[in-house]
Amino acid sequence: MRVLPAGAPAPRWTPDRRNARYAHALSLAELVLRGASYELGDGREIAVDGMLVTMWRLFEAYLARAVGEALRHRVGGRPEPQDRNFSLDTAGRHVLKPDLVHYLPSPRDGALRQAVVLDAKFKTKPQRDDLYQMTAYCVRLGLAEGYLVYASGRPGVVEVPVGEGRLRIWRHVVDLSRPWRDLASDIDALAETVDTARGKGDHVKATAAGRM
Repeated sequence: MRVLPAGAPAPRWTPDRRNARYAHALSLAELVLRGASYELGDGREIAVDGMLVTMWRLFEAYLARAVGEALRHRVGGRPEPQDRNFSLDTAGRHVLKPDLVHYLPSPRDGALRQAVVLDAKFKTKPQRDDLYQMTAYCVRLGLAEGYLVYASGRPGVVEVPVGEGRLRIWRHVVDLSRPWRDLASDIDALAETVDTARGKGDHVKATAAGRM
């Protein structure tokens, strides 16, 4: 396997029994490398298999797993993408759905406890509902820092008073238009930023949830 230089002609391949399972994917890749399109507009036809991708789901899944693995390599612990272990209510009917909860050993007893909560947003700009959602995550998980990651826009931070303390909700941006090697570096930098902010933050007091 090798990286194809920019502008190089697409490699030739012949369908056979060895690549039968990948023939459609190879045809699609060849189409992309040639700069061609399904919408030719000149009467020609191309036989293709349809594929529908829900981009916001893909962005959430990719970011949760990538940041989780970067945190695991950096600080240890256990990432839980799409964590469903917490409910907003005591009856457990309103399940919280953060894209990533990262667990680290507690200094008190060594048991793994929630230390980072992150949610990905495939949006062009932040919305107030995002802050409400992250505030609920932080209060329920007992964390003083929360992280929203957008596909575009500007980074920033919002401080939310909770009882006698406050939450910090960080807004980060991961630019998907960057080359994949740069994108991997951006994910590592994001994990470093999350770790640094987490180290400086204080846990929300247990009474804060009751005073919301």
